Amino acid sequence: MAGDLRRHNRAVVLELIRTRGPLSRTSLVRATRLSMATIIEIVSQLAREGLVREVGEGPSTGGRRPILLEIVPEARYAIGLEVGTRTLTAVVVDLGASVKLRFTSPSRMAEGPEATYAQVRGALEEINESSPADPSLILGIGVAVPAPVVGSSAASFSPPSFPGWGELAVGTLLEEEYGLAVLVDNDANARALGEHLFG
Repeated sequence: MAGDLRRHNRAVVLELIRTRGPLSRTSLVRATRLSMATIIEIVSQLAREGLVREVGEGPSTGGRRPILLEIVPEARYAIGLEVGTRTLTAVVVDLGASVKLRFTSPSRMAEGPEATYAQVRGALEEINESSPADPSLILGIGVAVPAPVVGSSAASFSPPSFPGWGELAVGTLLEEEYGLAVLVDNDANARALGEHLFG
């Protein structure tokens, strides 16, 4: 339970710095209502991992000028896949959500689950060969599919536009093959989340 709380607090602080930064430690205390000691500990850990950095001083409110913190966009990357009925798109993004590489090809979904997964693997191989990102800095893979997603672990889907198509457990297959965290969701949900987070 304590570990979960620490992970939650760390995620909140990192997200605040990413979306509202540059921010001072005092601003983080006000925004999170965590103690200064907790903020200092979290920020120190994030800085040691290269995720945040000091970027100068903010305006003084009467005392010492506060040190501002910002995200380090190139510290980590993620892979995004949109598996559509017409096209398949793969991207590599940094922590600032800047697209560093994009790969698009005509979809093979009409050929069935096996052809679709083969195309997903091919897109990931293309990404791995061309990406500027160090593979060890890839956090995970997000997959958007044109169908409801069944199950949180297997993350299977069956596109309603192709009756009798079968089912593809894309989440499990990608996790087993690439050893990365994989999130799978319906493409409409993924777009809504993207607009909420990034506009």
